[in-house]
Amino acid sequence: MRYRYKAVSRALFIVLALGAVACGSILGLGEYEISGDSHAPTTSDGGDSGPVVLAGGITISTTSLAFPDGKCGEQKTLPIVITNASAAPVPLVVTAPAGITVDGSAPSIPAKGSVTLTIGTTGVDAGTITLKVGDQSYDVRFAGKFAGPRLALDTSTVDFGEIRHDLKSSPQTVNLENTSDEDVTVTGVAAGKDFMLDAPVTVSAHGKAVASFTMTAGPGGDPITASASLTTDKPVCDALPALVFKGRRSPTDVTVGKTSVQIACTGGTQTPVVVSNYGANTVTIAVTAVAPVTVTPQNIQLGEGTGEMPATIGFNLYGIPPLGDYSYSLQITEGALAPRTVTVQVHVYGAKMQYDTTQLSLDGGTTVSRPATNIGNVPVCLHYALGGGGGDSNLVTFEPDEQFDPNVAGDFKVTGTANPTGPHHQRFKFRPQAIACSGATAAAPLCAGLNEFDIDVVNNN
Repeated sequence: MRYRYKAVSRALFIVLALGAVACGSILGLGEYEISGDSHAPTTSDGGDSGPVVLAGGITISTTSLAFPDGKCGEQKTLPIVITNASAAPVPLVVTAPAGITVDGSAPSIPAKGSVTLTIGTTGVDAGTITLKVGDQSYDVRFAGKFAGPRLALDTSTVDFGEIRHDLKSSPQTVNLENTSDEDVTVTGVAAGKDFMLDAPVTVSAHGKAVASFTMTAGPGGDPITASASLTTDKPVCDALPALVFKGRRSPTDVTVGKTSVQIACTGGTQTPVVVSNYGANTVTIAVTAVAPVTVTPQNIQLGEGTGEMPATIGFNLYGIPPLGDYSYSLQITEGALAPRTVTVQVHVYGAKMQYDTTQLSLDGGTTVSRPATNIGNVPVCLHYALGGGGGDSNLVTFEPDEQFDPNVAGDFKVTGTANPTGPHHQRFKFRPQAIACSGATAAAPLCAGLNEFDIDVVNNN
Protein backbone atom coordinates (compact mmCIF):
# COMPACT_ATOMS: atom_id res chain seq x y z
CA MET A 1 0.00 0.00 0.00
CA ARG A 2 1.41 3.42 -0.88
CA TYR A 3 0.82 6.42 1.29
CA ARG A 4 2.01 9.88 0.74
CA TYR A 5 3.38 12.70 2.81
CA LYS A 6 5.35 15.81 2.20
CA ALA A 7 8.15 17.29 4.18
CA VAL A 8 9.30 20.86 4.50
CA SER A 9 12.06 23.11 5.80
CA ARG A 10 13.80 26.43 5.11
CA ALA A 11 12.26 27.34 1.76
CA LEU A 12 8.90 26.82 0.11
CA PHE A 13 7.00 25.26 -2.73
CA ILE A 14 3.24 25.83 -2.66
CA VAL A 15 0.96 23.10 -3.91
CA LEU A 16 -2.79 23.02 -4.36
CA ALA A 17 -4.99 21.12 -1.91
CA LEU A 18 -8.44 19.55 -2.28
CA GLY A 19 -8.41 19.85 -6.05
CA ALA A 20 -8.64 23.66 -5.98
CA VAL A 21 -6.15 26.06 -7.54
CA ALA A 22 -4.47 28.24 -4.94
CA CYS A 23 -2.03 31.09 -4.88
CA GLY A 24 0.67 31.66 -2.32
CA SER A 25 3.92 33.43 -1.67
CA ILE A 26 7.16 31.86 -0.65
CA LEU A 27 9.28 33.65 1.85
CA GLY A 28 12.99 33.28 2.26
CA LEU A 29 13.86 32.42 -1.36
CA GLY A 30 12.15 35.29 -3.14
CA GLU A 31 8.56 35.34 -4.45
CA TYR A 32 6.76 32.44 -6.10
CA GLU A 33 3.16 32.21 -7.23
CA ILE A 34 0.97 29.45 -8.57
CA SER A 35 -1.19 30.95 -11.29
CA GLY A 36 -4.83 30.19 -12.00
CA ASP A 37 -4.04 27.90 -14.93
CA SER A 38 -1.69 25.58 -12.99
CA HIS A 39 -2.42 21.88 -13.13
CA ALA A 40 -4.42 20.31 -10.36
CA PRO A 41 -2.27 18.83 -7.58
CA THR A 42 -2.25 15.42 -6.07
CA THR A 43 -4.93 15.77 -3.43
CA SER A 44 -7.21 13.90 -1.08
CA ASP A 45 -10.65 15.43 -0.79
CA GLY A 46 -12.14 15.31 2.67
CA GLY A 47 -15.65 16.25 1.53
CA ASP A 48 -18.58 14.18 0.33
CA SER A 49 -18.42 11.53 -2.38
CA GLY A 50 -19.74 13.71 -5.20
CA PRO A 51 -17.94 14.30 -8.50
CA VAL A 52 -14.85 16.46 -8.89
CA VAL A 53 -13.86 18.43 -11.97
CA LEU A 54 -10.21 18.79 -12.98
CA ALA A 55 -8.70 21.08 -15.59
CA GLY A 56 -9.19 20.22 -19.26
CA GLY A 57 -12.72 18.89 -18.97
CA ILE A 58 -11.88 15.86 -16.82
CA THR A 59 -14.55 14.72 -14.36
CA ILE A 60 -14.07 12.01 -11.72
CA SER A 61 -17.38 10.62 -10.51
CA THR A 62 -16.49 10.38 -6.84
CA THR A 63 -14.00 11.63 -4.27
CA SER A 64 -14.23 8.55 -2.05
CA LEU A 65 -15.48 4.96 -2.01
CA ALA A 66 -17.34 3.39 0.91
CA PHE A 67 -17.39 -0.40 0.54
CA PRO A 68 -20.26 -2.19 2.30
CA ASP A 69 -19.35 -4.18 5.41
CA GLY A 70 -18.47 -7.81 4.81
CA LYS A 71 -16.47 -10.84 5.86
CA CYS A 72 -12.84 -11.25 4.83
CA GLY A 73 -12.69 -13.14 1.57
CA GLU A 74 -15.94 -11.66 0.21
CA GLN A 75 -15.41 -9.61 -2.94
CA LYS A 76 -16.78 -6.06 -2.72
CA THR A 77 -16.71 -3.74 -5.74
CA LEU A 78 -17.53 -0.11 -6.49
CA PRO A 79 -17.13 1.97 -9.68
CA ILE A 80 -15.19 5.11 -10.52
CA VAL A 81 -16.15 6.81 -13.80
CA ILE A 82 -13.64 9.19 -15.40
CA THR A 83 -15.08 11.36 -18.18
CA ASN A 84 -13.11 13.32 -20.77
CA ALA A 85 -15.03 16.22 -22.32
CA SER A 86 -12.09 17.37 -24.44
CA ALA A 87 -11.53 16.69 -28.14
CA ALA A 88 -8.38 14.56 -27.59
CA PRO A 89 -7.61 11.34 -25.69
CA VAL A 90 -5.99 11.80 -22.28
CA PRO A 91 -3.49 9.25 -20.83
CA LEU A 92 -4.63 7.38 -17.72
CA VAL A 93 -2.54 5.60 -15.07
CA VAL A 94 -4.18 3.98 -12.03
CA THR A 95 -2.11 3.10 -8.94
CA ALA A 96 -3.77 0.95 -6.27
CA PRO A 97 -2.38 -0.58 -3.06
CA ALA A 98 -1.85 -4.30 -2.52
CA GLY A 99 -5.09 -6.22 -2.06
CA ILE A 100 -7.07 -3.87 -4.33
CA THR A 101 -8.09 -4.98 -7.84
CA VAL A 102 -8.80 -2.57 -10.68
CA ASP A 103 -10.83 -3.80 -13.68
CA GLY A 104 -11.70 -1.77 -16.76
CA SER A 105 -8.61 0.44 -16.83
CA ALA A 106 -7.27 1.66 -20.17
CA PRO A 107 -4.11 3.45 -21.34
CA SER A 108 -6.17 6.56 -22.07
CA ILE A 109 -9.62 8.09 -21.80
CA PRO A 110 -11.10 8.57 -25.28
CA ALA A 111 -12.03 12.02 -26.56
CA LYS A 112 -15.62 12.88 -25.58
CA GLY A 113 -15.74 9.54 -23.78
CA SER A 114 -15.24 7.86 -20.44
CA VAL A 115 -13.60 4.94 -18.65
CA THR A 116 -15.33 3.02 -15.87
CA LEU A 117 -13.03 1.47 -13.28
CA THR A 118 -14.34 -1.34 -11.09
CA ILE A 119 -12.48 -1.25 -7.78
CA GLY A 120 -12.55 -4.47 -5.75
CA THR A 121 -11.28 -5.78 -2.45
CA THR A 122 -11.72 -8.85 -0.27
CA GLY A 123 -10.42 -7.43 2.97
CA VAL A 124 -8.40 -4.19 2.76
CA ASP A 125 -10.08 -1.73 5.13
CA ALA A 126 -8.76 1.62 3.93
CA GLY A 127 -6.31 3.30 1.59
CA THR A 128 -5.89 5.52 -1.44
CA ILE A 129 -6.19 4.94 -5.19
CA THR A 130 -4.26 7.45 -7.29
CA LEU A 131 -5.62 8.46 -10.69
CA LYS A 132 -3.08 10.15 -12.96
CA VAL A 133 -5.01 11.74 -15.80
CA GLY A 134 -2.64 13.41 -18.23
CA ASP A 135 -0.35 15.46 -15.99
CA GLN A 136 -2.94 15.81 -13.21
CA SER A 137 -3.25 13.47 -10.24
CA TYR A 138 -6.15 12.87 -7.91
CA ASP A 139 -6.38 10.60 -4.86
CA VAL A 140 -9.64 8.73 -4.26
CA ARG A 141 -9.81 7.37 -0.73
CA PHE A 142 -11.60 4.13 0.02
CA ALA A 143 -12.81 2.57 3.24
CA GLY A 144 -14.77 -0.46 4.37
CA LYS A 145 -15.11 -2.77 7.32
CA PHE A 146 -14.22 -6.43 6.90
CA ALA A 147 -14.69 -8.85 9.76
CA GLY A 148 -12.27 -11.73 10.07
CA PRO A 149 -8.81 -12.79 11.21
CA ARG A 150 -5.70 -10.77 10.41
CA LEU A 151 -2.28 -12.37 10.63
CA ALA A 152 1.12 -10.70 10.69
CA LEU A 153 4.41 -12.56 10.14
CA ASP A 154 7.78 -11.47 11.52
CA THR A 155 9.68 -12.54 8.39
CA SER A 156 9.17 -13.18 4.70
CA THR A 157 12.02 -15.73 4.32
CA VAL A 158 12.68 -19.08 5.98
CA ASP A 159 16.29 -20.13 5.31
CA PHE A 160 17.39 -23.66 6.27
CA GLY A 161 20.93 -23.28 4.96
CA GLU A 162 22.56 -26.63 4.19
CA ILE A 163 21.35 -29.88 5.72
CA ARG A 164 23.01 -33.29 5.69
CA HIS A 165 21.94 -35.35 2.73
CA ASP A 166 20.58 -38.13 4.96
CA LEU A 167 18.60 -36.07 7.48
CA LYS A 168 15.65 -33.75 7.79
CA SER A 169 16.49 -30.21 8.77
CA SER A 170 16.24 -28.75 12.21
CA PRO A 171 13.00 -26.77 12.59
CA GLN A 172 12.89 -23.14 11.58
CA THR A 173 10.25 -20.91 13.14
CA VAL A 174 8.11 -17.95 12.14
CA ASN A 175 6.32 -15.77 14.70
CA LEU A 176 2.63 -15.15 14.02
CA GLU A 177 0.42 -12.43 15.47
CA ASN A 178 -3.37 -12.23 15.17
CA THR A 179 -4.59 -8.64 15.47
CA SER A 180 -8.30 -9.47 15.08
CA ASP A 181 -11.20 -10.64 17.23
CA GLU A 182 -11.29 -14.13 15.63
CA ASP A 183 -9.16 -17.20 16.16
CA VAL A 184 -7.45 -18.61 13.06
CA THR A 185 -5.51 -21.82 12.41
CA VAL A 186 -2.55 -22.09 10.04
CA THR A 187 -3.01 -25.51 8.48
CA GLY A 188 -0.11 -25.97 6.08
CA VAL A 189 2.07 -24.70 3.23
CA ALA A 190 0.51 -24.46 -0.23
CA ALA A 191 2.80 -25.93 -2.90
CA GLY A 192 5.67 -26.14 -0.42
CA LYS A 193 7.21 -29.23 -2.11
CA ASP A 194 10.37 -29.84 -0.03
CA PHE A 195 9.11 -27.70 2.85
CA MET A 196 6.36 -28.47 5.34
CA LEU A 197 4.56 -27.10 8.39
CA ASP A 198 5.34 -29.41 11.31
CA ALA A 199 1.87 -29.14 12.86
CA PRO A 200 -1.22 -26.90 12.56
CA VAL A 201 -0.95 -23.75 14.67
CA THR A 202 -3.94 -21.92 16.13
CA VAL A 203 -3.46 -18.20 16.80
CA SER A 204 -6.08 -16.94 19.20
CA ALA A 205 -7.77 -13.56 18.84
CA HIS A 206 -5.28 -10.79 19.69
CA GLY A 207 -2.72 -13.50 20.42
CA LYS A 208 0.64 -14.74 19.23
CA ALA A 209 1.96 -18.17 18.24
CA VAL A 210 4.98 -19.81 16.63
CA ALA A 211 4.84 -21.90 13.44
CA SER A 212 7.56 -24.51 12.91
CA PHE A 213 8.75 -25.66 9.48
CA THR A 214 11.15 -28.36 8.27
CA MET A 215 12.91 -29.17 5.02
CA THR A 216 12.99 -32.82 3.96
CA ALA A 217 16.26 -34.51 3.02
CA GLY A 218 17.39 -36.26 -0.11
CA PRO A 219 20.39 -36.53 -2.45
CA GLY A 220 22.84 -33.64 -2.48
CA GLY A 221 22.10 -31.07 -5.11
CA ASP A 222 21.63 -27.46 -6.06
CA PRO A 223 20.02 -24.94 -3.72
CA ILE A 224 16.24 -25.21 -3.46
CA THR A 225 14.04 -22.13 -3.32
CA ALA A 226 10.26 -22.17 -3.16
CA SER A 227 7.76 -19.35 -2.74
CA ALA A 228 4.67 -20.66 -1.02
CA SER A 229 1.68 -19.31 0.86
CA LEU A 230 0.44 -20.48 4.22
CA THR A 231 -3.01 -22.07 4.23
CA THR A 232 -5.57 -21.23 6.91
CA ASP A 233 -8.88 -22.70 8.06
CA LYS A 234 -10.74 -19.52 7.03
CA PRO A 235 -10.10 -16.49 4.79
CA VAL A 236 -7.90 -13.81 6.35
CA CYS A 237 -8.06 -10.08 5.77
CA ASP A 238 -5.04 -8.36 4.19
CA ALA A 239 -3.92 -11.53 2.37
CA LEU A 240 -0.84 -13.21 3.84
CA PRO A 241 2.36 -12.58 1.90
CA ALA A 242 4.09 -15.61 0.42
CA LEU A 243 6.94 -17.08 2.42
CA VAL A 244 10.17 -17.76 0.56
CA PHE A 245 11.70 -21.06 1.67
CA LYS A 246 15.38 -21.62 0.94
CA GLY A 247 17.68 -24.55 1.54
CA ARG A 248 20.42 -26.81 0.18
CA ARG A 249 21.25 -30.48 0.66
CA SER A 250 24.98 -30.77 1.30
CA PRO A 251 26.85 -33.16 -1.01
CA THR A 252 29.26 -34.03 1.84
CA ASP A 253 29.35 -34.29 5.62
CA VAL A 254 30.14 -30.60 6.03
CA THR A 255 27.14 -28.27 6.25
CA VAL A 256 26.91 -24.50 6.06
CA GLY A 257 23.95 -23.05 7.94
CA LYS A 258 21.88 -20.18 6.62
CA THR A 259 23.55 -18.78 3.54
CA SER A 260 21.62 -15.52 3.54
CA VAL A 261 22.25 -12.77 6.06
CA GLN A 262 19.91 -9.81 6.60
CA ILE A 263 21.56 -6.66 7.96
CA ALA A 264 19.54 -3.56 8.79
CA CYS A 265 21.12 -0.26 7.77
CA THR A 266 20.90 0.76 11.42
CA GLY A 267 23.27 -2.08 12.38
CA GLY A 268 22.65 -4.33 15.38
CA THR A 269 23.51 -7.95 16.12
CA GLN A 270 23.37 -10.28 13.13
CA THR A 271 22.81 -14.03 13.03
CA PRO A 272 26.17 -15.67 12.18
CA VAL A 273 26.72 -18.29 9.51
CA VAL A 274 27.34 -21.69 11.14
CA VAL A 275 29.63 -24.35 9.61
CA SER A 276 29.55 -27.92 10.97
CA ASN A 277 31.83 -30.87 10.19
CA TYR A 278 30.20 -34.28 10.68
CA GLY A 279 32.80 -36.18 8.63
CA ALA A 280 36.12 -37.88 9.27
CA ASN A 281 38.32 -35.23 7.63
CA THR A 282 39.79 -32.02 8.99
CA VAL A 283 38.15 -29.08 7.23
CA THR A 284 39.56 -25.65 6.38
CA ILE A 285 37.38 -22.69 5.47
CA ALA A 286 38.55 -19.47 3.85
CA VAL A 287 36.24 -16.49 3.51
CA THR A 288 36.71 -13.82 0.86
CA ALA A 289 36.06 -10.50 2.60
CA VAL A 290 35.12 -7.47 0.53
CA ALA A 291 33.86 -4.10 1.74
CA PRO A 292 31.36 -2.92 2.90
CA VAL A 293 30.72 -5.90 5.21
CA THR A 294 33.33 -7.19 7.64
CA VAL A 295 33.75 -10.96 8.14
CA THR A 296 35.12 -12.50 11.35
CA PRO A 297 37.02 -14.84 11.31
CA GLN A 298 38.22 -15.19 7.73
CA ASN A 299 40.13 -18.47 8.14
CA ILE A 300 38.81 -21.46 10.11
CA GLN A 301 39.90 -25.05 10.76
CA LEU A 302 37.44 -27.69 11.98
CA GLY A 303 38.60 -31.03 13.33
CA GLU A 304 36.96 -34.28 12.31
CA GLY A 305 33.57 -35.11 13.73
CA THR A 306 33.11 -31.75 15.45
CA GLY A 307 29.58 -31.23 14.12
CA GLU A 308 28.20 -30.52 17.56
CA MET A 309 30.78 -27.76 18.03
CA PRO A 310 30.38 -25.72 14.84
CA ALA A 311 32.34 -22.68 13.76
CA THR A 312 30.51 -19.36 13.51
CA ILE A 313 31.27 -16.65 10.98
CA GLY A 314 30.01 -13.14 11.71
CA PHE A 315 29.00 -10.57 9.07
CA ASN A 316 28.67 -6.93 10.15
CA LEU A 317 28.43 -3.52 8.55
CA TYR A 318 31.49 -1.38 7.97
CA GLY A 319 30.32 2.22 7.97
CA ILE A 320 27.05 2.96 6.14
CA PRO A 321 27.10 0.97 2.88
CA PRO A 322 24.66 1.46 0.03
CA LEU A 323 21.51 -0.61 0.44
CA GLY A 324 21.44 -3.76 -1.64
CA ASP A 325 22.92 -7.23 -2.01
CA TYR A 326 26.50 -8.41 -1.58
CA SER A 327 28.05 -11.85 -2.14
CA TYR A 328 30.80 -13.51 -0.10
CA SER A 329 32.47 -16.83 -0.90
CA LEU A 330 33.31 -19.59 1.58
CA GLN A 331 35.89 -21.99 0.15
CA ILE A 332 35.63 -25.32 1.95
CA THR A 333 38.39 -27.96 1.74
CA GLU A 334 37.68 -31.42 3.21
CA GLY A 335 40.73 -33.68 3.28
CA ALA A 336 41.50 -34.96 -0.23
CA LEU A 337 38.13 -33.92 -1.64
CA ALA A 338 38.11 -31.17 -4.24
CA PRO A 339 37.44 -27.79 -2.65
CA ARG A 340 33.90 -26.49 -3.00
CA THR A 341 32.57 -22.96 -2.73
CA VAL A 342 29.43 -21.86 -0.91
CA THR A 343 28.14 -18.34 -1.53
CA VAL A 344 26.70 -16.29 1.32
CA GLN A 345 24.29 -13.57 0.23
CA VAL A 346 24.24 -10.48 2.45
CA HIS A 347 21.23 -8.20 2.10
CA VAL A 348 21.54 -4.69 3.56
CA TYR A 349 18.06 -3.24 3.93
CA GLY A 350 16.21 -0.22 5.23
CA ALA A 351 14.08 2.76 4.34
CA LYS A 352 15.62 6.12 3.48
CA MET A 353 13.50 9.20 2.93
CA GLN A 354 14.06 12.18 0.66
CA TYR A 355 11.95 15.29 1.24
CA ASP A 356 11.33 18.64 -0.38
CA THR A 357 12.28 20.85 2.57
CA THR A 358 11.15 24.22 1.25
CA GLN A 359 9.32 26.70 3.44
CA LEU A 360 5.53 26.46 3.98
CA SER A 361 3.10 29.33 3.61
CA LEU A 362 -0.32 28.46 5.01
CA ASP A 363 -3.71 30.08 5.45
CA GLY A 364 -6.06 28.70 8.07
CA GLY A 365 -7.72 25.61 6.65
CA THR A 366 -5.35 25.42 3.65
CA THR A 367 -3.46 22.21 2.93
CA VAL A 368 -0.01 22.34 1.36
CA SER A 369 1.83 19.32 -0.08
CA ARG A 370 5.51 18.48 -0.43
CA PRO A 371 7.13 15.64 -2.43
CA ALA A 372 8.65 12.80 -0.44
CA THR A 373 10.13 9.53 -1.68
CA ASN A 374 11.47 6.42 0.03
CA ILE A 375 14.71 5.68 -1.82
CA GLY A 376 15.35 2.62 0.35
CA ASN A 377 14.48 -0.99 -0.42
CA VAL A 378 11.73 -1.78 2.11
CA PRO A 379 8.36 -0.12 2.78
CA VAL A 380 8.17 2.19 5.77
CA CYS A 381 5.22 3.60 7.68
CA LEU A 382 5.66 7.00 9.24
CA HIS A 383 4.03 8.98 12.01
CA TYR A 384 4.46 12.74 11.83
CA ALA A 385 5.47 14.66 14.94
CA LEU A 386 6.80 18.04 15.94
CA GLY A 387 9.44 18.49 18.58
CA GLY A 388 12.10 20.88 19.71
CA GLY A 389 12.61 24.37 18.45
CA GLY A 390 9.62 25.77 20.30
CA GLY A 391 6.46 26.91 18.58
CA ASP A 392 2.75 26.28 18.91
CA SER A 393 1.98 22.90 17.35
CA ASN A 394 -1.69 23.90 17.10
CA LEU A 395 -0.80 26.09 14.11
CA VAL A 396 -0.32 23.04 11.86
CA THR A 397 -1.81 19.56 11.58
CA PHE A 398 -0.55 16.55 9.62
CA GLU A 399 -2.35 13.86 7.70
CA PRO A 400 -2.59 10.42 9.38
CA ASP A 401 0.20 7.86 9.53
CA GLU A 402 1.21 6.78 6.04
CA GLN A 403 3.21 4.12 4.21
CA PHE A 404 5.88 4.73 1.58
CA ASP A 405 6.81 1.89 -0.74
CA PRO A 406 10.35 1.88 -2.17
CA ASN A 407 10.93 4.31 -5.04
CA VAL A 408 7.25 5.27 -5.39
CA ALA A 409 6.83 9.04 -5.53
CA GLY A 410 4.70 10.31 -2.67
CA ASP A 411 4.09 13.37 -0.58
CA PHE A 412 3.05 14.61 2.79
CA LYS A 413 0.46 17.25 3.57
CA VAL A 414 0.39 20.00 6.20
CA THR A 415 -2.79 21.92 7.04
CA GLY A 416 -2.74 25.38 8.60
CA THR A 417 -5.10 26.41 11.37
CA ALA A 418 -6.38 29.92 11.94
CA ASN A 419 -4.05 31.85 14.26
CA PRO A 420 -6.03 34.04 16.69
CA THR A 421 -3.16 36.52 16.97
CA GLY A 422 -2.95 37.11 13.21
CA PRO A 423 -0.11 36.33 10.75
CA HIS A 424 2.65 34.32 12.31
CA HIS A 425 6.08 32.96 11.29
CA GLN A 426 7.20 29.94 13.27
CA ARG A 427 9.95 27.32 12.92
CA PHE A 428 9.17 23.74 13.94
CA LYS A 429 11.31 20.62 14.22
CA PHE A 430 9.80 17.94 11.96
CA ARG A 431 10.37 14.35 13.06
CA PRO A 432 8.96 11.52 10.96
CA GLN A 433 8.91 8.39 13.14
CA ALA A 434 8.95 4.84 11.72
CA ILE A 435 6.10 2.65 12.99
CA ALA A 436 5.00 -0.90 12.17
CA CYS A 437 3.01 -1.12 8.93
CA SER A 438 -0.20 -3.12 8.70
CA GLY A 439 0.67 -6.80 8.65
CA ALA A 440 4.15 -6.23 10.13
CA THR A 441 5.29 -6.93 13.67
CA ALA A 442 7.98 -4.23 13.78
CA ALA A 443 8.86 -0.91 12.19
CA ALA A 444 11.25 -0.88 9.23
CA PRO A 445 14.74 0.46 9.98
CA LEU A 446 15.00 4.12 9.01
CA CYS A 447 18.50 4.69 7.65
CA ALA A 448 20.57 7.69 8.65
CA GLY A 449 19.64 10.71 6.62
CA LEU A 450 17.21 13.59 6.71
CA ASN A 451 15.09 12.12 9.52
CA GLU A 452 14.80 15.36 11.48
CA PHE A 453 14.81 18.87 10.06
CA ASP A 454 13.30 22.32 10.47
CA ILE A 455 9.98 23.45 8.99
CA ASP A 456 9.47 27.18 8.50
CA VAL A 457 5.74 27.89 8.57
CA VAL A 458 4.34 31.26 7.58
CA ASN A 459 0.78 31.27 8.91
CA ASN A 460 -1.05 34.03 7.07
CA ASN A 461 -4.02 34.40 9.42
